[in-house]
Amino acid sequence: MSLYIRPRRNYFWRYIILLLIFMLILVGLLVWQRGQPLLTNLSKKAPKPLATAMSQMQPEPTAIPTESITLVHPEAAPNPQSSAYTADLYVTTTLDKIVPWPNVDGRTKIVSYTIQSGDSGWGIANKFNLDLNTLFWGNPELKGDNPILVIGTKLRILPVQGVYHVVTGTETIDQIAARYGVPTTNITNYPPNGLTAPFKVKLGYGLIVPFGRKGIEGQPPPPLVIDSPLAWPLVGLISKGFHPESHPGININAPEGTMVYAAGAGKVRLVNQGQDNFIMVIEHADGLESWYGHLLGARLESGDSVAMGDPIGEVARSGSNGVGPFLYFSVYQDSKAIDPLPYLPGGQTK
Repeated sequence: MSLYIRPRRNYFWRYIILLLIFMLILVGLLVWQRGQPLLTNLSKKAPKPLATAMSQMQPEPTAIPTESITLVHPEAAPNPQSSAYTADLYVTTTLDKIVPWPNVDGRTKIVSYTIQSGDSGWGIANKFNLDLNTLFWGNPELKGDNPILVIGTKLRILPVQGVYHVVTGTETIDQIAARYGVPTTNITNYPPNGLTAPFKVKLGYGLIVPFGRKGIEGQPPPPLVIDSPLAWPLVGLISKGFHPESHPGININAPEGTMVYAAGAGKVRLVNQGQDNFIMVIEHADGLESWYGHLLGARLESGDSVAMGDPIGEVARSGSNGVGPFLYFSVYQDSKAIDPLPYLPGGQTK
């Protein structure tokens, strides 16, 4: 009689495989668990209260108006206006390739014009399709709001609406941008300036500030229009538009210290001081309210009566995010955020 002995099975590898499967399942559960809050937030997203949205908002850089963009050859300027210009940066062998730059009449650089007999400021501005402010702001040597034009004087003709600035002292790009009420990127990303990182400029550098504004002292308030429900609180460039949930208002870029005016008659309902700026709310007739955020200070208190066009505060200084100083302006109808543009002069029909 033979004795049969069953060989012992080796379960080692089976245990290893089961352990790996268990670990994979555990990792999968952890990943799924981490994703739950995000999925829940996305599925249950609700509008934030206006004060919360204003305190957490991150404005976008100033938008360049599409009507001021022309397709132009990316050619290097032979006589750059800025000592920081890097000619090789924009030289190309494919001149048939065109790129969009913000410009007027396709100009890619500053051109020179010599004042002739019979010239006027308006005439020269119209000749180059510029506004009169840009003509004067492009030539800081001209003094005053209505300077005397001397025959034979050479004028800079900017390739875009804005300001020509000559660096003085130890100014930085951020300071220059804030002075003229635009984001830093308006200057650093504008090809004719030819700036490269780290964007340090020295005394005497000439810079184009696209869509910049100057002369805020004594600046008249925006015009009041009789047949419009509200007036503009200030003159500036809209850098971020209205969205009922993520951004229930508009951002209007303007130089620091620019006066802000009441958009309509009513009573001040709220003046709230945040960490580094003020918020004001004005109640108007028929359940309409206007909100003003990012104010440097408040000239009125809660309960004060106000008329359309009354000064209420100034635009606060720029933050560290490079978007430039701005006013956050919003309109509420019966406690619901609405697009302000239909209620303002020049906006779409209400």
